[in-house]
Amino acid sequence: MQDSTVAPHLTPPRFDADHNWLRDLRLDPAVRGALKAAAQEQVPRDFVHALVARAPYSSRLPKPLRKAGSSGLLTLARPAVEVLEGETNGPAAAFLASLTEAAALPHRQQRSETARLVREWAASPEAFEPAGLFMSFVALVAFGSSLPSRIVLPLWGRTGEEGLPLIESSASDEAIASLGEFLSRVELPWWFATTHWPIAGASAFSASFDEQLAGQLDRLTDETGAPHAQVFHELPAILASLVRCLVLDHLRESAVLSQQTRNRISQLVVRTTGLLNDAGQLPGNDSKETVGLLRTASRLLDLSRSTDTRTVLRWLETAGESERLPSPSKTTARALRRLRSSHSEWAHSASLAAQRETFSSHAVVAFHRPAPGLTLGIDGRPLFDGAWEARIRLGTEWLRSPAEWTCSCWYSDSEADFAELQALVRPGVSLHRHVMIAKRRPWLLLADEVRAFDTEIEYSASLPLSEGWTVASDGATREWALFQQDTRLRVCPVYLPQEKATPTTGRFSIQDGQLHVAARGRGGLYLPVIYEWDAEQHEAGVDWNRLTVAENGRVMEPWEATGYRLRVGESQVVAYHTQTRAYVGRSVLGHHTLYETVIGNFEKTGTLDPLIQVEFSTGGGTEATKGETDERG
Repeated sequence: MQDSTVAPHLTPPRFDADHNWLRDLRLDPAVRGALKAAAQEQVPRDFVHALVARAPYSSRLPKPLRKAGSSGLLTLARPAVEVLEGETNGPAAAFLASLTEAAALPHRQQRSETARLVREWAASPEAFEPAGLFMSFVALVAFGSSLPSRIVLPLWGRTGEEGLPLIESSASDEAIASLGEFLSRVELPWWFATTHWPIAGASAFSASFDEQLAGQLDRLTDETGAPHAQVFHELPAILASLVRCLVLDHLRESAVLSQQTRNRISQLVVRTTGLLNDAGQLPGNDSKETVGLLRTASRLLDLSRSTDTRTVLRWLETAGESERLPSPSKTTARALRRLRSSHSEWAHSASLAAQRETFSSHAVVAFHRPAPGLTLGIDGRPLFDGAWEARIRLGTEWLRSPAEWTCSCWYSDSEADFAELQALVRPGVSLHRHVMIAKRRPWLLLADEVRAFDTEIEYSASLPLSEGWTVASDGATREWALFQQDTRLRVCPVYLPQEKATPTTGRFSIQDGQLHVAARGRGGLYLPVIYEWDAEQHEAGVDWNRLTVAENGRVMEPWEATGYRLRVGESQVVAYHTQTRAYVGRSVLGHHTLYETVIGNFEKTGTLDPLIQVEFSTGGGTEATKGETDERG
């Protein structure tokens, strides 16, 4: 933390329009002689010239921003202004918009218009509120080397005077709990220290910056760089802040950020890249700037050697510029597979994906709220994005939503990704969710499960359907279909009898932009829905049925164990799940198992080839087995 005795030495003499304060300006002993001489001689033009010669202004911007000119830095500034100002049309936002328009003008016209804007801004009281002060620093860095000294010096002097209180907020021992606090207490003081480096002791501002930034990363990410699900919605603004910090570190003659901190930011860039959908957007956030921020960060961090991240970001950037999503190359498909399958219990999220040259699917589950969030897309088209809501009634009592979810099982290999969520609703009553994505063929499974032994259960759940889908239901069966351009998605609620003529207490529908699942039963319910979109099987026949599950010759009740088979053309899928522990092998379609869950392909040879097998564990959770389990986070 900063030594409070430093503050008086940083105080510049009170600014006045005649520049009398230059003579008494307390400069750092290490600054160049020309700068000292210019201040002592009270020659503003020479002082600004000497200042700019070593100042962190646009001539020293890193290559990723230099190519975009001042507009690149202005783009990075927008998220901070919105957070600090709390609105999108305040004075700082208006100044930023005007500078952005001026930056797009021809060179001569740009210089005169920018000079006018900066001169008027320096005389405005709003220029020294938190958001305004931030924009004043940005204006100095973006345009300081191109504007006349009579324009730069007043703004530099006033920001030096008004920026001093930033030290006090930066030195607070209180924990930083939000992005806004980080901007005002950590990033803003560093802008001050960077732009006002000649003032004696200004470098002391940066002494604790690395520690504070590392603390911010500890709050936001786990040890692998996975961002917590609760910050998904503000990740673009967080990334913009980190990129600005990297830029400021680049502008200094000696770097302040440690290699450990830079590595932590690199990890965040990699893990965030794996969360992006094919439109380059994060779960719960429709910002289109995330890919650009990640690419800039990867260049500043020299992640060009990280082939997967570089490959995926380049492909997403190309996709964002095209009307139609380009098919990934083999190299890109491999990179997407490696980046998109991940899990972090600390971050309360799991990412599951299948990526082939002919099809793709990607789901991100965030379970930090009572209603977990599911973002799911197939073949680059968003399918679901929102809360996976649930309602449970036991007898005549409606229960509250569970307070806390955990990922009780996570599994990933070359054939499938699987995540099981579980929550205790109240003693003796639990709610479970299964998300499984097959990687060899285009299908996936979503399932709801309720356990409340020897109790009457009424259950319903819903998911918000993304826009752009045309919905159709079959006349004779309970099969549904979703259409979008050349994609046709079969939706098979296999927990219900296929034929509509067969009575059932369950329901399934897709209407009013929502997918609805509902059922009634006693003791327990398992409600799987299978989604299939194989383009080669659009015209193939479909049938499904519930399977008989037996133990020692006794047929098991639905609340004990259930199994379902779905056939599409010549391909068949089986989903088996038991809600009570098996002490002897239970049989389904001739397959004997002690596992809690088995999901796999039913082969032409009459045997079940499991993709996922989930076993009960003594610790109360579950474990998946098949080949080598890939546990990350």
